Amino acid sequence: MNGSCAAPYNRVALRDGADITLADQKAAELEYTCGTGGQTRHGIWRVTVQNGKAYQFFLTVPDNLYAASKPIYDEMVRSYRLGA
Repeated sequence: MNGSCAAPYNRVALRDGADITLADQKAAELEYTCGTGGQTRHGIWRVTVQNGKAYQFFLTVPDNLYAASKPIYDEMVRSYRLGA
């Protein structure tokens, strides 16, 4: 991972397919944790590529805040739209 996420990196899930979309387009989603103990972070990242451009966003928070923060990510997924 990058400098903001300490080792070890653990992939929780890598999802794609008909049920993973962003702005009504096929997308992929990576969920991961990194770090240990009180320094553990939990992240989730979704990306789609349209016309050669990647559109993406992510959520990364301390692991103990992930469940409370996930609804924010879910709303981003639900409401995100690509420009015309």
